Amino acid sequence: MTQVGNEPTLQAGEYCQTIYYLNTSTGTFQGLVTASPMFRTSHGATVGMSSTEAAGLEGQPAHYGCRRAIGPILGPDLRMYLDVGPNLTDSVTDIAVETLSNDVGVLFC
Repeated sequence: MTQVGNEPTLQAGEYCQTIYYLNTSTGTFQGLVTASPMFRTSHGATVGMSSTEAAGLEGQPAHYGCRRAIGPILGPDLRMYLDVGPNLTDSVTDIAVETLSNDVGVLFC
């Protein structure tokens, strides 16, 4: 996943678009959840994109299961879902990513 540009600075009380999970003991990334369109997958899918377009880019359909999502999209030591909703034909609402070796429950259902 790539961040495109910089997110604007938020004032107190505003909604946070991206939440990072870091292991403070090791200083390593464990996961993130973002509703920001400033992030995209390696295939170009992003928040706000139609689920049909995102599913085409990722090569797999949106489905009901533990979550309404496109995925799991697997990479070296990570799992990612593009959540859609509330219907499978709606747009991507957020991107959730978690490392496989440092599971923190971001993708827990």
